[in-house]
Amino acid sequence: ILAQGRSDDVFHERSLELLNYLKDHDAESARPFAEALGYDKRVVSRDVGRLAQTDITEYKDSSRSKAPRLKHNYVVVEPVV
Repeated sequence: ILAQGRSDDVFHERSLELLNYLKDHDAESARPFAEALGYDKRVVSRDVGRLAQTDITEYKDSSRSKAPRLKHNYVVVEPVV
């Protein structure tokens, strides 16, 4: 569950695009993930890091890189009415 005030920081157009990509693909690391979406690696790393801080994504360690993964199937933004 994510507080409504925090959701504005987390859910913007690019981060929703990243989440939709992760829903359908297994990214090996931030670089190919960024290239597939046409974004700079630093921007993708920053956004995925913010999503990880709010417990929406996590990193799977694979050899020398960290692979971003969705942590949950659903995210609830409160207050739920």
